[in-house]
Amino acid sequence: MKKIITSKNDISDFLKATNTEKLKSDGRHCQKLRFKESLFSHASNKNILVAEFANFGLYMLENGTRRKTDSAISTMFQYLSLIKPIALLLGGDNLLTLDNFQLCSLFEQVQEIKGNNKSTNSALLNLFTYLDKTHGMTLEKMDLVIISTENVDTNLLWDCEVEAIFQSDELTELDALFIMTVYECGPRITEAYQLIGEDVDTVGELLHFRTNRLGKMKNRFSTRYLKLHDLSDELVVGLLSNAYNQKKAIFDFNNTQNKQNDFRKFCLRINAIIKKITGRNVSLKHLRHSRARAKFLDHENELSLRGYYQDACNMGHSNLLTGQKNYIQSVFEENILIETNDKDTAALFDITPANVRQKRYRFRKKNPENKMSKDMLNAFLSMEYIKKQVN
Repeated sequence: MKKIITSKNDISDFLKATNTEKLKSDGRHCQKLRFKESLFSHASNKNILVAEFANFGLYMLENGTRRKTDSAISTMFQYLSLIKPIALLLGGDNLLTLDNFQLCSLFEQVQEIKGNNKSTNSALLNLFTYLDKTHGMTLEKMDLVIISTENVDTNLLWDCEVEAIFQSDELTELDALFIMTVYECGPRITEAYQLIGEDVDTVGELLHFRTNRLGKMKNRFSTRYLKLHDLSDELVVGLLSNAYNQKKAIFDFNNTQNKQNDFRKFCLRINAIIKKITGRNVSLKHLRHSRARAKFLDHENELSLRGYYQDACNMGHSNLLTGQKNYIQSVFEENILIETNDKDTAALFDITPANVRQKRYRFRKKNPENKMSKDMLNAFLSMEYIKKQVN
């Protein structure tokens, strides 16, 4: 039996050798050939985990991934990058000797570290497939849970984070109005961006999301309206104040050039502010997720499905299942962090409790808008520490 070695150098050397992104300019064939050579050279590595992931890469080259028979090398390399968090969590254990429960626990911890997002889930599902086909290591029901959210972005913004965003001095009044529109109405970002004055219907007291002179809707189900009296007074007044010209865009409009500026730059600027305030990889689109979750909770005590279907229509979906799959996985997840006391946090960081208090003080001084409790902030700092170790 091979000796188990957990040297970080082994992992780094493996990822460095298989990262052939720079060879793209030489052509896909050259990149694939070098990738295959690197995998073969590590398939008999003395580090068992490195050897196993090299064989995982060779399996994908021969059989493709779950979604494509001829996936991009960059996609396969992204899946191989799972070796870093798995190596950290395994310590000196052998991946292939874990029982079903241990394996499920390992993958759940990977999701916590890497984030429960579509890229992590796709990587885990492909690793599931490899372990099942080559070693008969099935994971019973857990793979079905992950399959249900495959290629789905499960992130959202919590109410306290949205409040902190609105308090930012970096946002202009129109920026704040745009965020409020997406947060309260739940449109796609492009649908909110292309609103024009006549979409705010004062006669019918409706806010229309529809095809207009600035752009088209995603599909026929996307054309819809919301009643103004269902929206906050602040939002309605803000929209009306900027809808004085019926044919002009409400957001990001350049009066000098008589056109909107740039959708991409507009979103990137606001997204940078959101990420800075929350400290997470979230953006404008996750406000739509938050809206769907909030509306779903409004109906949790109702016996009829009518409210759910109505909300699916208001989100511009063709059916309830679309909203269920894409937007409400976290509906009962009030907080993704488990409170951690100073003693446990100190043990993780390998420092004294006094140093933990100092870290909290520095974080609060740098992020005065953050209102987490002491133990919740400990949990957040611990998770950030683990992510840093992995990366």
